[in-house]
Amino acid sequence: MIDVLLSVTLDAHTLARQAAAHLADAPLTEVGVGRAPGGRPILTGAGAGLEVSISHSHGVAVVAVTAAGPVGVDVEQVRDLPSVELAARWFTPQEAAWVARHPDDFLLLWTQKEATGKAYGRGLRDGGLRRLMPLPPAASRHAPLPRPTAASWPGPLLQPGGSPEIALTSWSYRVVTRPATEVVISVATIGTPMAGQVRVDFRDTSPTAAARDTSPTAAARDASPTVGTPPVGSGICPARTDRVSRAAP
Repeated sequence: MIDVLLSVTLDAHTLARQAAAHLADAPLTEVGVGRAPGGRPILTGAGAGLEVSISHSHGVAVVAVTAAGPVGVDVEQVRDLPSVELAARWFTPQEAAWVARHPDDFLLLWTQKEATGKAYGRGLRDGGLRRLMPLPPAASRHAPLPRPTAASWPGPLLQPGGSPEIALTSWSYRVVTRPATEVVISVATIGTPMAGQVRVDFRDTSPTAAARDTSPTAAARDASPTVGTPPVGSGICPARTDRVSRAAP
């Protein structure tokens, strides 16, 4: 399982500790966050052995934590961008041509490139923005990204194949505490260490109820808001498994 947490009130390190404590079934105080020599975040203490990825965009923090294998997550706030110009500058010619036809999908490719680079432990260094990504199949190019709701959501199920395949899934989400804020989130995971299918649970842990709660238990609950917080989305949604080179062209 991959735990994906979002918040507009908590920093990413706190979110990562909460997700790790949830997966490891350990007290929050026993989980720490450090840095690998290259700067990649790592979990320590009871979280050791879990993989973590962190992303921020305009005050929105998102983390992904899993025991299944290398993982990358990226979040971008939906906003007006010179999509065609950016794609022409940074993407491959094939991708730039695709964005010219589908400018509203620019952030889909951008976040998937970021998430894939993080899963490989390289980020966007060494020309990572030109790492060729699989374009959506023709039948789904105009289909909207999955949108989780509190009631139900066909959440993402990653279906990794063999090395060097990468499994990708993306969705859009309107942030609960900021109704005017919409983000695109992408998660990538490397297929080699995975067996079968991987479930993704997505939670918005922003304590909207806690802000109005003056009960004595509010502070204790806020310290670990994932406890008792049902996933916004979990289950099966369209995901792609494709061969993506570790190195950029």
